[in-house]
Amino acid sequence: PAAMATYALSLREDGKLKEAIDLMEQLPANAKKNPTLAAYLGIFLAEAGQKKAAKPYLDLGLQAQGLLPEERELLNAANRKISQ
Repeated sequence: PAAMATYALSLREDGKLKEAIDLMEQLPANAKKNPTLAAYLGIFLAEAGQKKAAKPYLDLGLQAQGLLPEERELLNAANRKISQ
């Protein structure tokens, strides 16, 4: 699952947000409960304007330990985006 998230992030960076979301949505349900993986899915959904779908993943993502500062900023930006 971590490799899928890394690949999804690279897809997003290449402007392939829909493909990144599609890839992350293929994760098993238990993997989507992992706060770090949930953070990525929530970020992608928020960037795609899917606020309601993003919220539970972003909420779970706030519990993620060990995020890099850049990842934490993406998470914070996504939370700001869905609050607008």
